[in-house]
Amino acid sequence: MNKKLDIFIFGILSFVLGALVGAVVYLFLRGFNIITDFIWNTLPELLGVKDVSLIGQSDCGILIFDVGICVLGGLVIGLWQRKVGIFPESLEEVLSKVKKDKGYSYDKVHIIIVSAIIPLVFGAAVGPEAGLTGVIAGLCTFVGDRLKYKGDRVKEVAGAGLSATLGVIFNAPLYGIFEQIEDRRTGKVNERERLVSKVTRGVIYTLAVIGGVLTFKGLGLLLGELEGLPRFSADRVGDFSVYLSDWMWGIPLIIAGMMLAVIYAIVNRITLRIGEMLLKYRVISCVIAGILLGAVGHFVSSGRFSGEDQMGILIESYQEFTVLSLVILGLVKLIMVNVSVNLGWKGGTIFPMIYSAVAVGYAGALIIQNFGGKSDFEAIFAVALVAASMLGFLMRKPITVVAILLLCFPLTYLPALIIASLISSYAGRFIFNKLNKNKN
Repeated sequence: MNKKLDIFIFGILSFVLGALVGAVVYLFLRGFNIITDFIWNTLPELLGVKDVSLIGQSDCGILIFDVGICVLGGLVIGLWQRKVGIFPESLEEVLSKVKKDKGYSYDKVHIIIVSAIIPLVFGAAVGPEAGLTGVIAGLCTFVGDRLKYKGDRVKEVAGAGLSATLGVIFNAPLYGIFEQIEDRRTGKVNERERLVSKVTRGVIYTLAVIGGVLTFKGLGLLLGELEGLPRFSADRVGDFSVYLSDWMWGIPLIIAGMMLAVIYAIVNRITLRIGEMLLKYRVISCVIAGILLGAVGHFVSSGRFSGEDQMGILIESYQEFTVLSLVILGLVKLIMVNVSVNLGWKGGTIFPMIYSAVAVGYAGALIIQNFGGKSDFEAIFAVALVAASMLGFLMRKPITVVAILLLCFPLTYLPALIIASLISSYAGRFIFNKLNKNKN
């Protein structure tokens, strides 16, 4: 009876924590949007600087503004990190520490908040999830400690908070739930040390996500909604699935997504090595990243920011682009997210990866429509396969990948998302295991 009461109270706590998480995430994103809008919209208007298009301009004044703002951002980030340390940690690092240490340090939450928001407002090609997960994990661990929860209990409190955070940030409740559960499933955890069963844990995480999403949506209605990733709609309304003839292109598209993932991994390794070489020269490293963000982002818009708004433009008008320009947009985003993260502009990588996959997916669709003799080929089908295979290869968590992408794609694309994520996840696991064995 005591155990049931304990679980019931824990469930209520998870819901309340989720509501707190929803409020924190909303206020963080609202503040970030206000500052970003001032820097990149209001300030250029005051200075008489025009906006840029998707594939840039040659106006020298605009180039000076773009590079100048990003260099200023690099200086601020470099000096800040030299003073307080390198924050925020990546999403994977935060989740790993919560799992390993049964909680997350909360003595530097204020530092993590500042460290997370500076790169975002100055145009880093990163998302907000890295900083927010660190903040929420710290706050939830703090709550668990004050309630005298220890060990696995604190970990479950932090896990519930992280579920709510991921569900709210990506506006994908299933992602918040499945990421935590799938992470536990792939890890080695002694069942006797766990507070509750898998089913009960799932319920607790679900309550946390519900609390977070309801609060986030409620604040959006009161103070103004925040836009997340745009949602695709089927080209052929009424079809439950794409035509069988479209599936004939499935393997090339899945391979294209995995090749994109391999390119991402190679660029990540190169930029990581450069970042390690410049680690003692943090200001220089961050300024170099700022110069690249400003210059590249001036000529190719995907060189800056996480990609949600830019993805909406692609969805509305991808047919106005050439295959080459779409590939460039995708590859530039892929390169610049690694430049940002590994040279000091720390942040999340999931939003940029999705944008990159979407751009390349649309390029594949145009090739099939214009040169493959399939003018009625459904473009979103290509995007779904490329996105699921790229994320699946890199994350190697097919359930989590599907949960993320269901945010963007109609339910009718579920078979395509499952098949592509499963194939690429097992391929990625096999290849990375081989590489690790050879390294050892």
